Amino acid sequence: MTHMPYQIAIRVLTLFAILVVSGCPSSSSNSTSSLGTNDKTENTFNYHVRLEFANQPKGNWPAVYGPYYNSTSLETGLNVDWKDQLPPILWKAEVGLGYNVPLIQDNRVYIHDRIKDEERIVCFDANTGSEHWKHTWTTTYKCDVDYSNGPYATPALGSKHIYAFTTESKLICLSLDDGQPVWTRDLQADYEPQHLPFPVGASPLLIGDRLYVNVGGTKGDSSIVAFNATNGQTLWTALNDGRSFASPLYAIFHGKPHLVVFTDKYLSSLNPDDGSKHWSFEFGVKKTDLRFNNVTPIMVDNRVIATAGPGPGSIAIDVQPDGSGKEAWRERRNLDSQFNNILSVDDSFYGFTSSRNSQAEYRRVSVQDGKVLWGYTSDLYRGTQLAADGKLFLLGESGDFSVLEVNNSEPKVLYESPSPILSKPSYSAPALANKKLYLRDETQLICIPLAPVTTENQSSPSPDSL
Repeated sequence: MTHMPYQIAIRVLTLFAILVVSGCPSSSSNSTSSLGTNDKTENTFNYHVRLEFANQPKGNWPAVYGPYYNSTSLETGLNVDWKDQLPPILWKAEVGLGYNVPLIQDNRVYIHDRIKDEERIVCFDANTGSEHWKHTWTTTYKCDVDYSNGPYATPALGSKHIYAFTTESKLICLSLDDGQPVWTRDLQADYEPQHLPFPVGASPLLIGDRLYVNVGGTKGDSSIVAFNATNGQTLWTALNDGRSFASPLYAIFHGKPHLVVFTDKYLSSLNPDDGSKHWSFEFGVKKTDLRFNNVTPIMVDNRVIATAGPGPGSIAIDVQPDGSGKEAWRERRNLDSQFNNILSVDDSFYGFTSSRNSQAEYRRVSVQDGKVLWGYTSDLYRGTQLAADGKLFLLGESGDFSVLEVNNSEPKVLYESPSPILSKPSYSAPALANKKLYLRDETQLICIPLAPVTTENQSSPSPDSL
């Protein structure tokens, strides 16, 4: 089946989502753009799942920050009662260099990594860890500083294809069936991404039959480029704002589509149809050889929240009914994440501060005014996270692992690993699908069961177009 045309796909997704979730409670009076709660009976949590993505099939993690593009899952019944023991491991697999996130769809797991001089995409069985296929190509990329030579960007999954942004700035499309190449674009030759000490690292965003990439190009206005996902042809280019590592986000605010992008100097919103600008606010780190805007923003109802560090802290922009943006607040010291993903539950957002701000403390921050509500000091240092079932799953950069309860009054620890479960560095964010937690470092991928493995844990079929 071919991809549904972009405009039709988005309208169908949005209409279907509105019908599915009509009558669901919301967190605030203007919360017309999010699915209010999961199905937990004792407590309910608002993960700010947007209506346009509410029909995502369960049991998949098809993008860098999951099915809802916000590092949350609606799965429940997740067991973390491991007491003082290490979590059980269902299976593990050898992987190579790279900082990106495992992807899961239709009981298959996909990893983009590097072994010696070969960059690879490998497909594993989600239940056993056995290899289905792999596609390899030669790379000579070498990081200018003492960090990984492997890929940083996480691929995106469609119903039939996987799209990856390689260390050498190639955009490739492979078949999910067997890993065979469908098309390739050399974005280094076409747009000359701004040279930085690190490889390109912004993960592509697939919406309908369009692929949006934070290329950071220096040829013309090519910071952000939209591609036809079917054949790789360029649809439009926009902005001349340098390069960052933050991935684009799609949302419908007040009935109007927006593509939110965080580039080298600006937090902006574009029209996803043609790349024209809705609004833009100057924000970000003072750029040095090792400081960049790395963190993908989040969207809470009609508010966009971004963070950068060390230094700038966080900013909140309210999208207005006419499509413009209005700054709600800026707080320099609340949360200045360096590369760690942020997420929101209920009226708060969560993340790790920079190494220069309270030694990388994990914090709960108010969405309303940006004030710090509590902090959690631990061995995690600058960690990554996901939220599900009223729990915050935290992976530390040295492989330590903790689970906190979503708790408004104070940090409540449900589990802390007695020793690291992965090797240093562990910069890749967690992934969750079918009550299995996937964690990786630069040597292994592990699968941790969060419930007894049964046939009911199998994933639903993926949509033809998302």
